[in-house]
Amino acid sequence: MEQFYRLSKIFWSVAAPSNLLVIWLGLGALMLFYGVRWRYQLGRFMVGSGIFFCVLVMLVPFGHWGLAWLEERVPQPKALPAEVAGIIVIGGSESENIAATRGTIYTNFANMNRLLVFKMLADRYPGAELVYAGGTTRMDTTPQLRQADIAKRVLEVMMGEKRKVVYERESRTTFENARNAAKIVGDKRKKPWILVTSAWHMPRALSTFRKQGWNIIPMPVDYSTEGDMKPLWQVDFLRNLTALYTLVREICGMVGYYYAGQSDALLPEAK
Repeated sequence: MEQFYRLSKIFWSVAAPSNLLVIWLGLGALMLFYGVRWRYQLGRFMVGSGIFFCVLVMLVPFGHWGLAWLEERVPQPKALPAEVAGIIVIGGSESENIAATRGTIYTNFANMNRLLVFKMLADRYPGAELVYAGGTTRMDTTPQLRQADIAKRVLEVMMGEKRKVVYERESRTTFENARNAAKIVGDKRKKPWILVTSAWHMPRALSTFRKQGWNIIPMPVDYSTEGDMKPLWQVDFLRNLTALYTLVREICGMVGYYYAGQSDALLPEAK
């Protein structure tokens, strides 16, 4: 699994749409300036197609449409059960590097949304076990401050000392979130657990947790779209490219997890 993790990081450093675009245009420019005959023609094609892609992304929100599709794949439950064994929230939006360097708490809106819903569910189910799963996204696992440490500071302010939260702080991926948390709760994961994470990430998270034997009730939060194909176009290159970046990364993760045997379905559905 360690090799798979490192290979996925290397792959994404090249396959990320923003990086791939720069590589494509750079190679095309080199062929234009230093190529002859077929290399020059290939360079013209690469630069021209790269510019066309930039204009297309600037006008058409493909990433937005794809994220809307992912977010609608696993909807919020119409009704929650009277009791659940526990509630687990996945981290990932805290920056342990900034927090350690600046000496302050750092978490973005996406993760605050997860923690707020986590707190609301904890209030609704006073007898449920509470688990936060999140370590670091860095390949270097040496930093002492982890995502769970930041989340702990936030949740202590939100919840006080009324409820005990178990913090899993060694995981780096969604697969490790599910596996490490399963080791903590043991067979209790076979009872109903509510899983909280971003809506576009829920399909992969749901299938990954199910693969580890969890009985999951999905609670997607932090929606980034309205769930439809609107807008049909918007002139915003950076916003559209960011959405496309998130979409491609998540689809690559879904495919990679499924064929690596880390999830039980390529496109899961809520049961």
